[in-house]
Amino acid sequence: MADFSVRVERGNPHATVTVTGEIDVATADELVRALRTVADLAVRVDLTDVEFVGAAAVCTIADGAAECERLGNRLVVTGYSSVTRTLFELCEREALLGEPARG
Repeated sequence: MADFSVRVERGNPHATVTVTGEIDVATADELVRALRTVADLAVRVDLTDVEFVGAAAVCTIADGAAECERLGNRLVVTGYSSVTRTLFELCEREALLGEPARG
């Protein structure tokens, strides 16, 4: 399993949550905690360095998006792979997707 990490950068008026490694059941709680710290801002979740995204990741990110929306903000996912896009589509959460990974 790849090392998992979450880095949060608060800005004005948005925050960036940069994730590396694998997002699955074992790591979802850490992502939840990070997303909660920035729900008061517009949030960009950068998955550029994520190697695996499980269904738990989609649920976690969707819950974070709902919390942002409840507070009048928006969450968008960027830097995702085509496989991640397919997973978000299968879970009917493709509205959360912004710009995919380049290359």
